Amino acid sequence: MRKIHNPKNEIAHEGLEIFHHDFLTSREVDLVVLSAALASADFVSVMALGHRWKGYSAPYGFGQLALLATELESAAHNQSLEVCHQLAREITEYLLVKRNPTER
Repeated sequence: MRKIHNPKNEIAHEGLEIFHHDFLTSREVDLVVLSAALASADFVSVMALGHRWKGYSAPYGFGQLALLATELESAAHNQSLEVCHQLAREITEYLLVKRNPTER
């Protein structure tokens, strides 16, 4: 997994920390959607997911997801399926670490 560039972005804004579990659960559902979109090379759906994630991840304490999502959106825009798959793997690993921070 990439090193987190700005650990301060991994802290939820005041009041949003209570949504940590719900945020993770929703992103795990999104990963299923992302996987299906990648399987069918549906770059429009991949771009949409990336765009949404980059917009609301950092305030919830998922700053690295926002950065990866920016790259995902760009890779989908460029229709680079291989890069999209690599980013999906990185996002999956990142979310696993966020779900179980003491296991890494």
